[in-house]
Amino acid sequence: ISSTGLNPNKARILNKYESREPWSRELDFHYALELPVRFVRTEIDADVLNLLHLISKDYGNVYFVSNQNTSPVAYVGQDAASGKPIYREGSTTFDSSGNRTLGSLTPNRQFSVADLRSRWQARVGLRLSF
Repeated sequence: ISSTGLNPNKARILNKYESREPWSRELDFHYALELPVRFVRTEIDADVLNLLHLISKDYGNVYFVSNQNTSPVAYVGQDAASGKPIYREGSTTFDSSGNRTLGSLTPNRQFSVADLRSRWQARVGLRLSF
C-alpha cells in the first residue's frame, strides 16, 4: 500500500467513524394549495424528492460501498528472495503509455452511486374531499 504513496493514516489512530461512507445530503420539497370550491374541499399538492439533484447533478448523490465490503489490495504471493509478501492493488490499470491508474486506493474510488436514491423525483396530486 505504501508503494502507491497513499498512506494518510501512517502513525496515527483513526478517529471514530472516520472510515465510514460519506455524508449524503437530500432536500425534499412539498407544497399544498387548498382551493375554495363549493361543497367540495379541493387540494392540489406537489412533491419534489431530492431537489438538490434537480438543481445540479453534483448535489444530492448518495454513495455506498457495494455489498458493504471492499478489497483494496489482493495477496499475490511471496518474494522468494526476501520472504516478504507481495500485494497488488485491486483495480490498478495501465494505459498504452505505461502510466498507472490507481483504482480502489484512490480516495472515494471504493464508493458507488445509488442510482435510484440519487435521482430527483416529482409528483403532482389532486385531492377531492366530499
